[in-house]
Amino acid sequence: DKWNYWVFSVDANTYFNGQKSRSSVYYYTQLRARRTTEENRVTFSIWGNYSENNYDYGTTIVKSISRSKGANFGWTIGLGDQWSVAFGTEVWSSSYSNYESVWELSTSVEYNLFPYSQSTSRQLRLAYFANLRYQDYELETIYDKWSEWIGQQQLSVTLELVEPWGSVESYITASQNLPETSRNRIWIGGDLSLKLVKGLSLT
Repeated sequence: DKWNYWVFSVDANTYFNGQKSRSSVYYYTQLRARRTTEENRVTFSIWGNYSENNYDYGTTIVKSISRSKGANFGWTIGLGDQWSVAFGTEVWSSSYSNYESVWELSTSVEYNLFPYSQSTSRQLRLAYFANLRYQDYELETIYDKWSEWIGQQQLSVTLELVEPWGSVESYITASQNLPETSRNRIWIGGDLSLKLVKGLSLT
């Protein structure tokens, strides 16, 4: 392995749509680095996106713009073939979600259905996270706050497969704020990448 287990990727996505009364544009880019061995896993990424929507009501034109950006770092330490603990930090902002800035520290415990020796080709991970987060808001929230410290717990399941034809990554995550347990969410996502020719994939 001439890259010493490091995998680097650059992702970019854009979307345009337009008609007489409405138009929209979206840009997204992400830089990622990851190193996975039997002993530990190190990940780093930096990303950003821009979204703009324009509405023409004849006498009135409305423009809606949202931006977000962030960076994260994670370090996972293996405890045998299938268990691990992890530590991470993340900083990000999102005008759509009313976050001027968010700073987060996290710790987790993880179980991988497959031994970590197979992690470059397949993983099915079940993880529990405990996070401490500081949130600074652009506008006052419906809870009359401009900033706050919150605790959060998360449970996630992540599947990653790397095959000769391409790769699959999917996840489902449930989170709950503490101590206000009524504030919670569930989200699902994933990527499918198909190899067309050497060095070129369709995602």
